[in-house]
Amino acid sequence: DALIARLGVGIERSMTPAEVQCYKPEPDHLMALVHEMELDEEEMLHVAAYPEYDLYAAEDLGIPAAYVDRQGQALPEDVNVRFRAPDLPGLAEKLLRRPRRGGGGPRRAPRKRR
Repeated sequence: DALIARLGVGIERSMTPAEVQCYKPEPDHLMALVHEMELDEEEMLHVAAYPEYDLYAAEDLGIPAAYVDRQGQALPEDVNVRFRAPDLPGLAEKLLRRPRRGGGGPRRAPRKRR
C-alpha cells in the first residue's frame, strides 16, 4: 500500500493472490478483481514485472497489461503490452502523460456507474 501511495496514480483497488487463495500463474485473482469492480476486462490495466507469472494470464483473459522491466529481462515476442517501463515511477510517468491534440496517448477507461 505504501508503494502504491508513492506512485501518485489513482488506483481504485488492488488485489493480491493471497486474498483469493490463488497464486501465479493461475488467473483467478485477476478474474476476482474484474468481478469485484464490475468491469469489463479491457477497462483494467494489469501491471506485471514477470512475464511468465503475470502477462500470459492477463493476455489470455483480455486484460491490457503494462510491463515493468526492473530486471532488464527481455519481453517474450508473443506477449503484447500497452506500456513498458524500467520501474514503477517510469510507469506512473507514462500513465500520467497528457494526450496530444488530435488524440493519441493513454486514455482512462470510463467508470461504470453503480
